[in-house]
Amino acid sequence: MLIAERRLGLDPRRELEAAELGAKLQDPAKTCEFSQWLLRAVDSEAACIIGPLAERVPQCPGLVMSVEQAAWLAPRLDIVTGDLDALLSPPVPLSTARFWLVHLHGDNLPLSRLLADRIHGSIVYTSQRYCLWPLIGIGGFTDGDRLVALAMALGFREIRLIGFDLDEPRCVGKISCDLRAKRVKLGVASSIIEYLSRYYGYVYWKDRVLIKDSFM
Repeated sequence: MLIAERRLGLDPRRELEAAELGAKLQDPAKTCEFSQWLLRAVDSEAACIIGPLAERVPQCPGLVMSVEQAAWLAPRLDIVTGDLDALLSPPVPLSTARFWLVHLHGDNLPLSRLLADRIHGSIVYTSQRYCLWPLIGIGGFTDGDRLVALAMALGFREIRLIGFDLDEPRCVGKISCDLRAKRVKLGVASSIIEYLSRYYGYVYWKDRVLIKDSFM
């Protein structure tokens, strides 16, 4: 988050307001349910993260997570994350995930509160800067690198990235998009993934696959 604040000038006070709201909205029982389920899921071989450019969801020997723009690709996903702006245009099927990680940040509070009641499933609110129980502070900045951060923190041996291009900005499933701002955000996401890879000991293997260094 500090990387994003430096590059984009985000106001940490607004992020704190978002986290405080999430802590009020979050059902503690759902946070506990999600945490217990994650601990069991870590025994899987891999975590597959589906990005906005994916055309299908390949077979995955483990946890399948997706950004909200790609949630329609599979009839059932383990985790979908996003700030719900992709629910507006085009509408995303709402019963595709076991858990929805609804991300709250300083610029999307009215939208998230409006759309969260459209989701049929377990909602867990997240923050990119603060961890105020029962809200979860995952970190990351974009939907994609947030899921990478989660998978690395859990220690999956292999993290497969499907449908991502961090070099060339494209607008997929968003009601509005500024390509110049998108390029900056992708740069922030790349920096976060590089930093976390060093911190948790992951290296790239082949194309878009992160491998725990100790297993190389």
